[in-house]
Amino acid sequence: MHNSPATQGRQKAKRTKVLSTAEKIAIDLFHPRKGKYHLKRGPELKIRRVRYVLSKNRKRKGVVAKAIGEDSIYFSYYPLAEHAKQFSNASKPLVAGGPSSVLPGSVGVLRILLHGKVAEITHLQGAFSQKAGKLSRSMVSKHGGWRQHILKALFEELKTRKINEFFIRSQKENQSMSKTSLALLEDFAKQNGFIRTSDQTFIRQK
Repeated sequence: MHNSPATQGRQKAKRTKVLSTAEKIAIDLFHPRKGKYHLKRGPELKIRRVRYVLSKNRKRKGVVAKAIGEDSIYFSYYPLAEHAKQFSNASKPLVAGGPSSVLPGSVGVLRILLHGKVAEITHLQGAFSQKAGKLSRSMVSKHGGWRQHILKALFEELKTRKINEFFIRSQKENQSMSKTSLALLEDFAKQNGFIRTSDQTFIRQK
């Protein structure tokens, strides 16, 4: 017995998974031979893999990525591809136009602006709402170290570009960094030879 054309069409549609942008990015970044994704909508960004993040049993659980724009660089942490859509949905209640909407599906994002040999950190924040996204505690805990992984990539970038000074955008102007994020940033700065010269500015010691 043959199925009707309508039934065959429904079955085909069911088999064909419609991927979200978040899933496409994550799948590409986790692909061993690719690790690059060109985000065509919104700002023109070329996203590429920096490194995989491994769990305690040495399995891949996330990926750190770098997206270079016209005047800015985004560092982001992406979960496994099968979790990307869930984290993307969890970002929808957040402020439109922020880093979470620029890089859908990411767990957290750090953004810097380049002013010659001086970098300005404008954002270091999570890109999701656990409650709104109905994310399980275990899923969030699995990717809880996203800040450390992103900050490691940031200071590698500063070293590569020979940038010896950075400052943080005033928190009064931009509530984009929690006390936890700021404390971690200060720790990484110290580990990488930077000293704090004012409330917002860090300079690498010669």
